[in-house]
Amino acid sequence: MTALPRRSPNRLAVLLTAALAWSAVGQSAQAETAYDTQRRIEIAALRLQLYENVEYPAELRRLKSELKLAEAEAASLERLLREYEPFDKFSTGRPLVLTIESTRLALLRAGLRRDNLRQDLMAQQRSHYDRLRLLHLELEQARAGL
Repeated sequence: MTALPRRSPNRLAVLLTAALAWSAVGQSAQAETAYDTQRRIEIAALRLQLYENVEYPAELRRLKSELKLAEAEAASLERLLREYEPFDKFSTGRPLVLTIESTRLALLRAGLRRDNLRQDLMAQQRSHYDRLRLLHLELEQARAGL
């Protein structure tokens, strides 16, 4: 008959210490995961709040003011061209050819910039709800990690 191995008190103490240490590591990992999840939730919520309250309104204001400025610039250049037209006759020798041409180019540049700003503004407004939805989904995903 074989004898059962004898358990020494030191060996039991070592096993008990190892078990407690392993349990503490598991709890620490769970606590770290909960902390990380809370941080992800907070980051997603802040990203959403920042977009809704700061980034989107600021971008709209910027685009609208630049568009208004481009429209005013184009209107001013059109008025300037109308003022120059009486002097752009063959009988007067066309003294303002360079001025008129540079004004026409500036008018074209202002018109193109105005059109681009309108397109940017429309794209920003169209994508606003998609961006909001994306940020809400990121927040929900972070909350689901709890």
